[in-house]
This record gives sequence, C-alpha cells and structure tokens, in this order.
Amino acid sequence: MLPATVFVMQGLENLLCYGKRLFAARAGIGVHDRSPALRPTPVGQAMLARFAQALGPLPAQRAGDPQDARISSS
Repeated sequence: MLPATVFVMQGLENLLCYGKRLFAARAGIGVHDRSPALRPTPVGQAMLARFAQALGPLPAQRAGDPQDARISSS
C-alpha cells in the first residue's frame, strides 16, 4: 500500500486525479472529471492499474454489519 499512497499523495491535484481513480478501480465504479482538472498520463494510468491490481478490490460491506459495531466501539 505504501507505494500507491506515495504516488497518489504527491500533491492535491495528483490526489484528485489519481486517488479517485485508485478508489474507483478498487470499488468497481466509473470516474468523471470536471474541468479544469489534471488529466491522467499514460504512465500514471499504468502505475495506477498496477497498484489497483496489487491491492485488489475493496471488500463489500453491508450497512448494519456486526463488523461495523466492532470497529466503532474500538
């Protein structure tokens, strides 16, 4: 996770460009940019795809799951 975090957190624009793409790739949702936004480069997209594949999909969690209570009570 550290290489992905360092790549995404290089700056606010980079976070908005690549951070939301990393989350979207892991959550299985699409990304829509607004102008004027930093556009991803082919190199950045390749790195992001590699990080998303290495991290895997986000675990699905239902509302009211007993695991939520354990996390919030800790």
